[in-house]
Amino acid sequence: MKNPIALALQEFLSSHCDHAQPLLIALSGGPDSMALFHALTEYVKEFPLKIGVAHVDHRWRDESEQEAKQIGAYVRQMGFPYHEKVLNPAALSGNLESACREERYRFFAELARAHGYQAVVTGHQSDDLAETVLKRLFEGSTLPFLSGIHPTIDLNGVAVWRPLLEVSKQHILSYVEQHQLPVVEDWTNRDCRFLRGRMRSEMIPMLCESFGKQALPGLCRLAKESQELQGYLSERIAAYLDAAIKGPFGYHLDLNAFQELHPLELKFLIRQLSEQFQVAISREAVDTVSHLLLSGKANKSLPFQNITFYLDRKQIFICNAPMLCPPSEKVKIGLDQEVAWGKWKVKSSLVATSQPSRCSWKELWKGEGTIVVPAARYELHPPDLSHFYPGSNPLSKWWTDHKVPAFLRRLAPVLVSDGKLACELLTGQRLERSSSEATTQWMQLMFTLYG
Repeated sequence: MKNPIALALQEFLSSHCDHAQPLLIALSGGPDSMALFHALTEYVKEFPLKIGVAHVDHRWRDESEQEAKQIGAYVRQMGFPYHEKVLNPAALSGNLESACREERYRFFAELARAHGYQAVVTGHQSDDLAETVLKRLFEGSTLPFLSGIHPTIDLNGVAVWRPLLEVSKQHILSYVEQHQLPVVEDWTNRDCRFLRGRMRSEMIPMLCESFGKQALPGLCRLAKESQELQGYLSERIAAYLDAAIKGPFGYHLDLNAFQELHPLELKFLIRQLSEQFQVAISREAVDTVSHLLLSGKANKSLPFQNITFYLDRKQIFICNAPMLCPPSEKVKIGLDQEVAWGKWKVKSSLVATSQPSRCSWKELWKGEGTIVVPAARYELHPPDLSHFYPGSNPLSKWWTDHKVPAFLRRLAPVLVSDGKLACELLTGQRLERSSSEATTQWMQLMFTLYG
């Protein structure tokens, strides 16, 4: 009967691996990665598959240079391609663990692109998974994001596979002892100067002793259920993400077009939208945005890091740049002209149509819009909310009646002719045409955002 490592590896690769493409093994030399490497060398005897090996010498310890030489010699003796990178900790800034991790995976991604490796395979096992859950639990992560370590992920554009996540550390150590593998004992893994080292050396043993039983299996089950919840929520919000409109300002999603989401689903959606901007939004911000959306509040804004949430009657806008500040000057435009008004380029042309078309803020959100108006000389004006349409209400009330979000009301210019407001671009509506317009010539104005 095959051991748990071989079984887990075979099951994983049968589901994920294209045996016509090579794999890259991340080999630190510790028990986990060495057991993975040995199991893969046995696997390729039965299933044809090319593998390469990558080792990163972090130079945290004086002995790491000699260990790297031993690892390289061992891999070459086994007959597999070997790649090595040496880091300089003194040249790295910020959290040393995180900085080294980023360098490590950047190296793996470079190798994958250069040599055609379909994925990088790491030796993460169930104890690593349990530690990550506990860390995230203490950090206050929400339920769908407790797991942290997934069997398959994408980092720096390359797939990372973790086939041993359901294999315990004890099984790993038994495998190493059974096959007498030459492992490297890295004492920094239990160095209490680092959080992961404190967890392994002090926190988890104390919890297990105080609790009277092993805590890690329960944490692993919690990780699995967290992944299942994340998968379920991803399915639930897929249609909402597909409906989000991306423009030069950011994302817009109208929740009125959908059945109301459960608060848990809505919060997950808000986080997923924020990830489009590579922003990890706080729990407090998620709660605030969720509450404002569910209550249907109008004209609310919430800045967070380098993005701003605008919320208006169950519509969510996430902007990655400040909204346009309209220029104060007025710009004249006639037939067959191209002018600039702020960040808008406006081009006019004569068209043979009697059907005036109107754009709205939803088109302008995408960075372009087209209108057809009676041929005349116009001026592009900054919006004046007290300006009247002839025989109508002030522009501010006109926009309120047509539910134009307040923060968008200075997005585009208005058209003025003979000192009177002739056209606005945000509602997609127009007043009734006068009888004289029936035979008039028409001109088309195309608005394009630039710069």
